[in-house]
Amino acid sequence: MSDQQSPSHNQSLRQTEQVFKLLVDSVQDYAIFMLDPHGIVSTWNEGAERIKGYRASEIIGRHFSIFYPEEANARKHPDYELKMAISEGRYQEEGWRLRKDGSQLWANVTITPVYDGNTLIGFAKVTRDLTERRESEQREEVFRLLVSGVKDYAIFMLSPEGNVLTWNDGAERIQGYSAEEIIGKHFSVFYTREAQKRAHPQKELETATAAGRYEEEGWRLRKDGSLLWASVVITPIFVQEKLIGFAKVTRDLTQRLLSDQEREASAQILDDINNELRKALDVKSTFLSTISHEVRTPMSGIIGMTEMLAAEDLGEDNNFVVQNIFDMAKRLLQLLNNLLDSARMESGELTLEERQFPIRVVLGDVRQMVMKTANEKRIKLVGSCDSRTPEMVCGDEMKLRQVLLNLVHNAVKFTESGEVSLSAEVNHRGVNQLTMRFSVRDTGIGIKPEDREKLFKPFSQADDATKRVYGGSGLGLSISKQLVELMGGTMNFESEFGKGSHFWCDIPFTLKPGAANV
Repeated sequence: MSDQQSPSHNQSLRQTEQVFKLLVDSVQDYAIFMLDPHGIVSTWNEGAERIKGYRASEIIGRHFSIFYPEEANARKHPDYELKMAISEGRYQEEGWRLRKDGSQLWANVTITPVYDGNTLIGFAKVTRDLTERRESEQREEVFRLLVSGVKDYAIFMLSPEGNVLTWNDGAERIQGYSAEEIIGKHFSVFYTREAQKRAHPQKELETATAAGRYEEEGWRLRKDGSLLWASVVITPIFVQEKLIGFAKVTRDLTQRLLSDQEREASAQILDDINNELRKALDVKSTFLSTISHEVRTPMSGIIGMTEMLAAEDLGEDNNFVVQNIFDMAKRLLQLLNNLLDSARMESGELTLEERQFPIRVVLGDVRQMVMKTANEKRIKLVGSCDSRTPEMVCGDEMKLRQVLLNLVHNAVKFTESGEVSLSAEVNHRGVNQLTMRFSVRDTGIGIKPEDREKLFKPFSQADDATKRVYGGSGLGLSISKQLVELMGGTMNFESEFGKGSHFWCDIPFTLKPGAANV
């Protein structure tokens, strides 16, 4: 073939160049460039450099698929565009494209095939950056969804995960939070604890996403903890089929729910209840003070005097009577202490009295106090203490004694043969703090699975038959668990009916500098 091109071919090239020049000269802010039939960039204008970020020397000779996201290249979208341009005579679309620095732009793209006679010699490609217009449209759409035609509503945006992104004046008035307090927090803060346990907030978002909208009426929480009856509408916001968040609209319908008469009646009832509660608390406080002084003091005297009598040789029958009086008086005092502690905890009056004390001494004293009962039942009572246990710890010694005595006393009471053990071990130790685990094991009657839930309830025992056979108020375990929690610890148990039980509690103590093991 001759290297000399025909006059008609040269004329065609000149016409193509004139068309291309006309495009470049008449259009501003556009990337305008030519591709060869295979999609290789062959020309490059200043608009293309500004929009795409590539200089002509960097891009000419490379395939135009470099402008497309990975997902588009995976499905061979650039090749599809060229095929459609050839098939239809022109291809136009809007979509995400890539700049040189990896950032994305929303582009309007037009591809036109260029022919020399019937021969395809390339493509003219025109790209316009519409990113700002698209972002503006998105903002307008969100704003329209949030505010159009709505008054006296809490209107705000949520992220796809449910975190608050925006906050309006109506939301602040209805919910009580300022924008600074709530933005960034999860919207479940507006729901009752019971609703949170049911994962209701998350289910609302899931339903809205699946159905396109979620609407309901229900109780919600204000910042001050008060309840409001709210109408809630949640709408998912999608961009290019991708969820970018939710629009949430809340209206306070509390006033509609309650008529004026009902509100007045409710307010009066609440006032009456509060007055009765205040009176009851005053009566309870007076009762506790009276019991503490008028009953506990003489009871302690009775115990002291009967203990002295028990030390005398009064004859077998008299010593037996005195010992029974002594045991019953101690049991009555323990019951009284449990009742008073229960009442104090209920009213928030029970406090911790922290001081240094030796744990080993407490363990020994508790075993000694129950030893007589264990010996009478021919039960082996054993104890152990972790060698890592410090000589002294700082905490509430009396409450620890009360807890351990209740647990060991229960274990002995419900064990007819075998062994009861009281042990202590270091569960965790830091620089100035350690956590001790106290364990009480027995080979007693055990606990039925159906009775486990009520075991720590006040005035409750496993069953009526147990109460008739073994007696007791049903306060010991309830008080013990509350005391352990007051000390910052936890209590739990394992039990097998007919084989025995294992109760344990983990309690933190502080350490004075230089505390050593013994």
